[in-house]
Amino acid sequence: MKRLGWWLCVLALAGCVGTETGNPSFDGTLSYNAHSSDAARVALLSGDSGAIVVDNAWLVLGDVGFVEGIACNTETPPSGHVDGLGIGDHAPSTAASTPLSLEAGSYCGVRLPLVHPPDVLPANLPSEIAGHSVLITGTLGDGRAFSLRSASEDELFLVATADAFALDAELPDVLIGFDVAAWLGELSWNSAVEEADRSVLVDETHNANLLQEFEDHLASGTSLFRDPDGLGQVRADSERLAQGTPTTP
Repeated sequence: MKRLGWWLCVLALAGCVGTETGNPSFDGTLSYNAHSSDAARVALLSGDSGAIVVDNAWLVLGDVGFVEGIACNTETPPSGHVDGLGIGDHAPSTAASTPLSLEAGSYCGVRLPLVHPPDVLPANLPSEIAGHSVLITGTLGDGRAFSLRSASEDELFLVATADAFALDAELPDVLIGFDVAAWLGELSWNSAVEEADRSVLVDETHNANLLQEFEDHLASGTSLFRDPDGLGQVRADSERLAQGTPTTP
């Protein structure tokens, strides 16, 4: 029956391709974009008085693994992957995207690794990203500039919000959203030690306590959403398929 089904796909020119398990594969798009769940506290590019404003949200991302099944955990290996995006600034409204090709079925988790950039950076990238997987810059609510750099090489695990979520050719596009409010809104900015110019630098040797707080929120502020219109935008009614597992103690 599987062989017959495969030939029917070919004869019908439906674009379905057989896999080892007999499920058809499909092509779609995986997009990446930052958003804010609380723009009054943390906004992108511009905001109201008193809000933290994020000007740039640079991330260095590796291959994304999709874990098939109806239940899984951080030890479950992925059954398919999407080529890594690499270095990108996710603050602009235009989403970055990569082609997605997976087996249709039920998925219970997504693996999103943070990686370091190459030793030699292209000239159009900020030098501060060297040796780091995350670089976020902007302005605090009191007007001070800030720069946050993380060298984390963690693999963020996004677990299905229900037992599993379906991916197939009917709705082939998904979006990984980075919630800057969840990442930055709860940090202890009032305790930050300033630089000589009153700016705030957060990295391994400057305000390390804030860096730890940020890294504890990295996973929980990252989610996978359905992207029905393929525009790569997280909206209030976007369907959340999976969310990062918090790493706070």
